[in-house]
Amino acid sequence: MTFEDNNVDVIFRCHSLEHARDYKKTVKEFTRVAKNDSIFLIEVPVNYETKGADLWDFKSLQDLKKVFQPYIGKILFEESLGKDAKNNFGTTDIIRLIFRIKKRINGF
Repeated sequence: MTFEDNNVDVIFRCHSLEHARDYKKTVKEFTRVAKNDSIFLIEVPVNYETKGADLWDFKSLQDLKKVFQPYIGKILFEESLGKDAKNNFGTTDIIRLIFRIKKRINGF
């Protein structure tokens, strides 16, 4: 990304991280551009067959949280929804996570 380090207040990702060829590198870029204590909102599908552009299944909130360690500060919201849940408008189970990014003083 062409953003400067520590420049972004909010990052919103909805049904995109599962498409990243290298999700670890992608998460590193998210945290690089985010300011300390910024807010990160993410929604990803889970428990589905990975194929085509769907490269990763993060399986659970616990597993998604591991992807963002050690950058997870205060968790503001989290939920797991089955594909038939009222607030899930897709065709797969989903997980949603909102947290504050915790960075060391000198960057990430």
